[in-house]
Amino acid sequence: MEAVPAVRENEMDVQRFFKILIEIESRLAELYGWFSEVYAEDAEASALFYRMARDERSHVALIQYERRLLRKEKDLSFKVDLSPKELEDTACEVSKLLLLRSSPSLPEALGLALRFENSAAENHMEGIEIREAPGLSRLLKSLGREDRKHYSDLAAFAKKRGIAAP
Repeated sequence: MEAVPAVRENEMDVQRFFKILIEIESRLAELYGWFSEVYAEDAEASALFYRMARDERSHVALIQYERRLLRKEKDLSFKVDLSPKELEDTACEVSKLLLLRSSPSLPEALGLALRFENSAAENHMEGIEIREAPGLSRLLKSLGREDRKHYSDLAAFAKKRGIAAP
């Protein structure tokens, strides 16, 4: 019987990582879609959140594609700076906001979105080194660039509206 390599504490199985990322991106897409509806009377705010929701849905599709490509790599794991729990906590926080459906003020919504877009979970841990899966490394860098754009778009919008960004 062949021994299965143990995943060390600072390593994460790639399929578990994909699952968590898909969950975070899906929930953010739902949150931003909801924010777009909440601020429907503010065309500029609604459009910003709508674009972000659309982008997050496209991120999910890209991650699912890469996940299918790497499904055959059963023992692929990589070093991470965050624990899976920290990533899952981000997904849970977004879920709680969605369950409450208590409409935040625009400054509160912007603050939440800025915080999520600046989180390590949403920045896809760009420093991950995955020699065995260069496609995944490229995907994570690309998603990280998209999230930095989301952050800068949110910050510019907040500044334009005179809202202090964290």
